Amino acid sequence: MKTLLTALAVTTAVSAFANLRVGVAEKELDVPLFAELYGYGPYDERRQMEIHDPLYVRAYSFA
Repeated sequence: MKTLLTALAVTTAVSAFANLRVGVAEKELDVPLFAELYGYGPYDERRQMEIHDPLYVRAYSFA
């Protein structure tokens, strides 16, 4: 009986998501060197001097 219910649940789930489209994207954000940094307190003309770690953005889309 458990097997029948599991098979029925899986079949229902597959048919419910048969038209589901999924999209995934990842991109590295490139900030140019010596770009002025805003929002870091009362520092005037604070600039990016080096890249410590890359900064990534990820997007997921379900339609």
